[in-house]
Amino acid sequence: MKWLKAEGVDVETSDSEKEEDRLLNGNRLAKPRRNASISIISIASYTLLISIILIQAILLIQVRTELAERPPKTTIFGLKTARNIPRTSGLLNKYWQGDELEEPDKAWDAINSGHGAIVVTPEFKEQHGLPDSIRHPFHQDMYAYALEAYHMIHCIQVLRKDFLLIREGKTPTKPLEHAMHCFDALRQSVMCQASDELLVITGRGHASGFNQMRMCRNWDDLRDLATEKTACYWDDDLPPEKEDTRWAMCDGGYDGLPVGAILE
Repeated sequence: MKWLKAEGVDVETSDSEKEEDRLLNGNRLAKPRRNASISIISIASYTLLISIILIQAILLIQVRTELAERPPKTTIFGLKTARNIPRTSGLLNKYWQGDELEEPDKAWDAINSGHGAIVVTPEFKEQHGLPDSIRHPFHQDMYAYALEAYHMIHCIQVLRKDFLLIREGKTPTKPLEHAMHCFDALRQSVMCQASDELLVITGRGHASGFNQMRMCRNWDDLRDLATEKTACYWDDDLPPEKEDTRWAMCDGGYDGLPVGAILE
């Protein structure tokens, strides 16, 4: 028990009164502390939540960027884009026999580049955002397109034939504009592909890539696709009386090119 002075009067404070005062003051102090603890927990929770959201956003952006930069595994037709088929290249074959032309001429003439003319449905065209093309003359409900690889084969055929005719002092059968188109179509295709594949240099003339194993896409798959979606188009010259059948000459799946190889 203690004695306190209040307004000049000695007042005795009992132990029970002292305890009651301590409890009351303690409760008043505990409440702000409790509120402060709740505020700290709330701030920590919000900070953690925001951090999680930011991390998820960053990861999502990274995934989308990787998907955008990563080439698709298949084309719009479902063909594999990977160049994983080993093919021997750069050797003499029936299309190239040095200065000999008789057999190579036959081999080149047998190539059917029109095999690469195909048709697709309006739904397929819309689904893949394809540019407008002509309707098939005999199937107006279908759009006709040319597979680029076969168009390049067509251009090589045209240029080869024109070169040999000029070499013999003859006039090419195709207009000059056609040949110039093919030259630049080949240039654009090469630049679009931008292949970084390395070819061996032999040191003998310009024979780069001689007798080299290359990793290629599967031409047989492309041929089969063109067969499945054929436009029955004939790409070579026709007599005037047969011109109206140009889009009605199915080839039975034959394109005149090697099967299971790029040499023959």
